[in-house]
Amino acid sequence: ALPICFPVTNECSGKGSILVKSKEEIPQAIDWIENFALKEATSMGMSEHSFIAVEFQDTKNVTRSDKNFSYRLIVSGDELITGYARVSLGDNWNATTADMNMPFEQVADNFVRFNSVLQAKMRDREWANTVVNAVKVLGLDIASIDAMETTSVQLSFLEVNNSWDAGYNDCLSPFYNPNKKELANFLLSNAYRDWE
Repeated sequence: ALPICFPVTNECSGKGSILVKSKEEIPQAIDWIENFALKEATSMGMSEHSFIAVEFQDTKNVTRSDKNFSYRLIVSGDELITGYARVSLGDNWNATTADMNMPFEQVADNFVRFNSVLQAKMRDREWANTVVNAVKVLGLDIASIDAMETTSVQLSFLEVNNSWDAGYNDCLSPFYNPNKKELANFLLSNAYRDWE
């Protein structure tokens, strides 16, 4: 069913992904993404490249907002220990930390709103156990999971990383991911604010 998304399997943050809304766009999209995936694989010294086609899930209707969102969830052992919500800017369908490159004030209210929703969900033992069990099915003890919710699916898993994957060693500490200075300052200055 359309729309469909073509993500490159060895990329992150939606880099190289294409959203296809009509059948007529498919051949051109496949040509473009094959070239992109091959170029990226070659630049990383890899001999293979791949991409997949997945049905696009619009998360806007879940919260009756104009924002798409996703979660990064961190599991250790038998516990969902933390996570954060990522909110798209405007009509962008790609809801990852990569979309936080704009002035943070533009997304601050939605960032707090979606993370408040996630915080409540993480306190729900059944919801948290679903995430933990997804990690256990893969035989992992530690993992970070990208997930989202739609009107038809309570929890949909997009990607599993076999580590906490909360940033890279060249990011500024202690805010490895997200490491945006404006976001870090926002969190520090609003640490004790009553959001109710």
